[in-house]
Amino acid sequence: MTTSFNLLLSLPDVLRSEIYQYDDTYRIFGNEDFKEELSTAYLKSKCYQKITDHMTDLIEDGNNWWHNEYGRIDPEHELSKKLPNFNSPQDFLIVTHYEYHVLYFKILPKGACYENCKFFHNIFHKTKIYDGYFRNENKNNYLSKNQLDNMCIGSTSNIEIYNMNDQLIEQEITMYFV
Repeated sequence: MTTSFNLLLSLPDVLRSEIYQYDDTYRIFGNEDFKEELSTAYLKSKCYQKITDHMTDLIEDGNNWWHNEYGRIDPEHELSKKLPNFNSPQDFLIVTHYEYHVLYFKILPKGACYENCKFFHNIFHKTKIYDGYFRNENKNNYLSKNQLDNMCIGSTSNIEIYNMNDQLIEQEITMYFV
């Protein structure tokens, strides 16, 4: 049997709790910045999946086409052949920007970076660069759809999500896609 020589751990819980209140190591977990950062990370993970699912549906349908200035879904090769054609989720990456309770997203070809993609140079202009956004319909959003669309390359449409029985799933977070 080993004996701990740490006097702090040998104190009663009440005294240790009092001492820990003066240590700010763990105080970040209760503040609003931490809560906002955690909810943003959760939102991003859910949104990545929704974007990927939507793009996969467009690809697998075989009758849909979509494009932005960096890539395309074009089963019949009718659009510009200069743009990469996305044939699977492995062909694109999703870049996000969170601001004012809105998560904007851009779909780029895999391997896009500052050196080879103008999107990363234009990101600070904050106008007409995103492919869509997610917004929480239950939050008090003071920006109108028109104002939100100003950050996108075109007018967006609400993407409705259905379950396996073709029933509309009511959602708190709505996806708007160009």
